[in-house]
Amino acid sequence: MVQFYAFNNPMENPYLYLSSGGVDPTKPLHQYGPAARSGYMIHYIQAGHGTFTSNHRDYHLGPGDMFFCEPGRPVNMLADSHDPWVVYWIRFTGKLVERLAETFNLSYRAPVFNVRQAAPIRDQLLDIIAFSQEPTGDPLHYAAKLLDLIGNLRRLFPVNQSEERAPGQVLVDQGTQYMRNNFDTPISVADVADYLAIDRTYLFRLFKDNVGMSPKAYLTDYRMHAAQEMLAQTMTPIKVIARSCGYRDESQFSKAFQQRIGQSPIAYRRANKSR
Repeated sequence: MVQFYAFNNPMENPYLYLSSGGVDPTKPLHQYGPAARSGYMIHYIQAGHGTFTSNHRDYHLGPGDMFFCEPGRPVNMLADSHDPWVVYWIRFTGKLVERLAETFNLSYRAPVFNVRQAAPIRDQLLDIIAFSQEPTGDPLHYAAKLLDLIGNLRRLFPVNQSEERAPGQVLVDQGTQYMRNNFDTPISVADVADYLAIDRTYLFRLFKDNVGMSPKAYLTDYRMHAAQEMLAQTMTPIKVIARSCGYRDESQFSKAFQQRIGQSPIAYRRANKSR
């Protein structure tokens, strides 16, 4: 007989966190909900039957079926009165998870799939739960296992190609990523335009249309945000912060900071120093 089991991952992080999982051999008419889950969840029905409700639609499910829960979306789970389901499940959260969830086609509107469609997902879910029972297992491996599972979700349930981004939005995304990856070097808007192989006038228009600000303003804002964090959370010398944010010298940085934030780096640090 299958026993109830659950695990919790002690290595919590805000980006890619496989927080918990387990096995639930439910009793007849056992119910969860209606309620919203706080994380993404995948459930696999190993045996028995039950009804899963999402987006006001009932799904009558049995062995081999799987379902997906989206955080903040109310669901209801009701075990069958005569043959209650045995459910294996995992829960995961994080800022990176939120972004990756946009790249596979499962949601509260389309939450149900089965082993015939996605046997690798079933196998990986079972592997995660088996790994959690190993006394010497390193919790760091949960993140790697979650990435592999999400990779298979992306492959097996790709987002509809008709929903691809417009070419202008693709260029803007590439440009903002380039800035975020290189803001700590003295790159300029001209460097961004060269990287994208477009002229600066076109780059300016793309940013104004898609971001609502110029590329120079976006780059400056990103640098200022990074500087604010370092000023408030560390005692790193201001000249080092200046270079770390892509400015060649402290005076250039201080002038830009004063113009953008409305106070000098020294004054900002005094007012916002973490205790």
